[in-house]
Amino acid sequence: MEKGSNGDSGGDGENFAWTRLTLANTEHLIGEHTFEIFLVQTKTDTEIGRLAANDPVSFFREHIPEIALDRTMSVQVLRVNAEIAFNPVRKSAVWMVYPERSAETSGATAVGVEFKYES
Repeated sequence: MEKGSNGDSGGDGENFAWTRLTLANTEHLIGEHTFEIFLVQTKTDTEIGRLAANDPVSFFREHIPEIALDRTMSVQVLRVNAEIAFNPVRKSAVWMVYPERSAETSGATAVGVEFKYES
């Protein structure tokens, strides 16, 4: 299904695509950033688009293994512009993935913000 992945981007070029976003300048940060950021785009009327919307963990495991998941990962998504129809034509999501912090805490956390498009 996927055309390919080079570790920094991938997808099938038609129904979904993703890319890892990197910080251009970390010079003025207070400390080291420990998270990764991904932009994920899907067509919503496709099997892969429905999987991304209904089960992001399975979607990541199957199509973006670069988003490191473990069994205890928690996933939260904020779906903005709710006035757009439930099944828009396409969606873009920015996912921030925070790794497991320590052996005493739960696993990684992925937080996504989704934006829907009508065309």
